[in-house]
Amino acid sequence: DNSGKYIIRVKFPRLVNLRASSGTNEYIGTIGSGRTRLFTLRPLIPNRPIDYRYEFSTHRGCHRVKLNKEITYLFPYKSNEERYVYNDTSFNQLYQVSDSFQKSTEGLSFMLNLDEVVYSMRQGLVIEVKDSFDDTEPIDSLRLKQKNYLTIQHDDCSFAKYEFLKKESVIPKVGERVGAGEVIANVSAYEYDKGYRLKNTLYFIEYDRSSAKVGFSYFQPNFLIKGERQKIESGRLYQFDHSVELIIQELSKKQKKRFRN
Repeated sequence: DNSGKYIIRVKFPRLVNLRASSGTNEYIGTIGSGRTRLFTLRPLIPNRPIDYRYEFSTHRGCHRVKLNKEITYLFPYKSNEERYVYNDTSFNQLYQVSDSFQKSTEGLSFMLNLDEVVYSMRQGLVIEVKDSFDDTEPIDSLRLKQKNYLTIQHDDCSFAKYEFLKKESVIPKVGERVGAGEVIANVSAYEYDKGYRLKNTLYFIEYDRSSAKVGFSYFQPNFLIKGERQKIESGRLYQFDHSVELIIQELSKKQKKRFRN
């Protein structure tokens, strides 16, 4: 089961004649797929009775996130085409989590053509897919959650959520890895201002140890625009090229050699 990385919190309200190798009665860390040793409980006094009680919680993400700020993101549409791009603070309902706190929410909206192909902006692991909703009817605030999307977890534990996708058009499955610039879906028939809207939200998870709550922090990526790494200016037309160097920037040396050959 390749479901990505999770924050795990284990707390021992009761420890009798036991000590955790973590040094405290609480452990917070990051786990991935497969079996992971978190800590060990050892008796304080040998041959004496022991007892314990524990509680745990998990949240998708990493305990301590260090964003890779050297990454240059790809635009999610075909190279050499001009499309309008907007900063997007509408529809700020990335998730409805009762125990979460949120910081400034801002995504990007790309105005594409009807049924246009959508490309991944960065390589990563597909962790969520929803593509069963009908996209032929207008989307309003009452139907906001009824939209198709795909979420990718990147190698630095940031996430990219692609929203307003065409029904049954999503290609990768949950648990599969996608490369940068890889075709992932088609845009839905949701018309919005100057085109059909693809929303992309980049975020990472923050964990507040004192309150044991998780929060979503959003960020704007850098793109290669006219030969320079920079952030977009809302409401402008952008044209770009899917250069090979951007596509392979996160590959290992061995993978780059294989790609070029």
